[in-house]
Amino acid sequence: MDIKSLLKNKRTANIIIVFLIGICALVIGGGMFSGQEKEEAREVSITDKADDIETRLEKILSTVKGAGKVAVFVSLEDYGASEYAKDTKQTLREGASENEQETVMAGKTGGLSPVTVKMSAPKIKGVIVSAKGAGSETVRQRLKSAVETSLGVPSHRVEVVEMK
Repeated sequence: MDIKSLLKNKRTANIIIVFLIGICALVIGGGMFSGQEKEEAREVSITDKADDIETRLEKILSTVKGAGKVAVFVSLEDYGASEYAKDTKQTLREGASENEQETVMAGKTGGLSPVTVKMSAPKIKGVIVSAKGAGSETVRQRLKSAVETSLGVPSHRVEVVEMK
């Protein structure tokens, strides 16, 4: 039995067409779904950056002698950036050279993702530390110094207040 004879039978031809449409829908739908997942993961990771910094700071600042209970708020100026690997292709058209750049993609489970060459940390706009022991000038200075040192933030962008 060859392909021509299979396609002459209307029922078989319809089954093959439906099968091919199903495969196309899976391929296109799967690509769209994985793209949505990646976008949601990126949004979650952006909001998690500030939360992660706050949690880590609270943990370490609460160990400062006299600090007591500590709460931290971190305001980010930006969320950092990622630089992706680029593949440059040079083509000659009508005697002129043109360069085309494409982002290099690598396979992972769930699809392809860009190859990251460099990532920069988020820029911190300011930090507020609220601590039970911040009524003491010594404790306030220790907390401020710890924040400045751990995050590389200048002192005018750090405020330490007493918790009620």
